[in-house]
Amino acid sequence: MKTFAIGLVLVLFAISYNVMAKSDYVQAGQFNISLDINKIHEIDIEESNGMNQSIIYKTFDGHADIRIYKPDAMSAPDRLKYLISFNKNFSSDTIVVDEKKGVIYFQFEGSHPEYTILYALDNTSAVSISSTMPFLDTARLLETIHITKND
Repeated sequence: MKTFAIGLVLVLFAISYNVMAKSDYVQAGQFNISLDINKIHEIDIEESNGMNQSIIYKTFDGHADIRIYKPDAMSAPDRLKYLISFNKNFSSDTIVVDEKKGVIYFQFEGSHPEYTILYALDNTSAVSISSTMPFLDTARLLETIHITKND
């Protein structure tokens, strides 16, 4: 009976923890961003020349820098292919983020991994996410991020 009671308390705690987790909604210029990193964090929004935006999530064990930008002269998908061609020294793989195909690079700086994710938001905008947060936190961010453009 005691084991059942302890198990029940743990299940209720897990349920309440997931209910308490809430998504962040940020408006940065022309973009609405929602995501859930489920950690205590600060948010800094840096706006520059209208189209380019940078949102930085800082936690006690890393940060995530989300940049939305308009590539010069090239469509966003072509610009990503161009950027990818310069990053052949890093380990990389394809990834789906926000229902869009992209690429993820990872490297180690000391004992901490750094993840860089690139994908085209649409034909005119690209997204770059750089994260020094632990793997599971970065995975949660990539699983929950959703960016829309206000027209």
